[in-house]
Amino acid sequence: DGERAAMPSDSQARYAIATVTAVGKDLALTLREKLGKEIPIYTTPRLADDRVIAIEGRVIEALGQLFQEVDVLICIMAIGAVVRAIAPVLKDKASDPAVVVMDEKATNVISLLSGHLGGANQVTRDIAELLGSNPVITTATDVQKKFAVDVFAKKQSLLFSNRVLAKKISAAIL
Repeated sequence: DGERAAMPSDSQARYAIATVTAVGKDLALTLREKLGKEIPIYTTPRLADDRVIAIEGRVIEALGQLFQEVDVLICIMAIGAVVRAIAPVLKDKASDPAVVVMDEKATNVISLLSGHLGGANQVTRDIAELLGSNPVITTATDVQKKFAVDVFAKKQSLLFSNRVLAKKISAAIL
């Protein structure tokens, strides 16, 4: 029913980082280095240089476009701006990319969208560990430290034929 296969392996996943402040840009550069990946960083034209890509047009529209092109979108900015940017392009939990939001001091790293199927919860944990940040994860199975059927399926490269049943299994476990 339109579900994508499990997210590409970490080495194949398409990442992007977006930020709109000078402090956020510095953090993005640090994060990219610590992740050890060739991740494009997008920022405003006034902050762009040979290390980052200038966002053309409105930031909100650019974030919405990036959301549709990547597997993992990391935003170093206010969570409200990210929500407004991605709201018009949200489709389904099985196909939306992972979205992680963090403040420019890296105090909190927040799994905003596609925590399990998209991998945002794991990306959040990984970034928080690298930067000494507080990972903010709100999915019930993670909070309660319970088995998550969708995480299990993803790790086994399985697809759900019945998402309603998968939800019932998770509810029963909780």
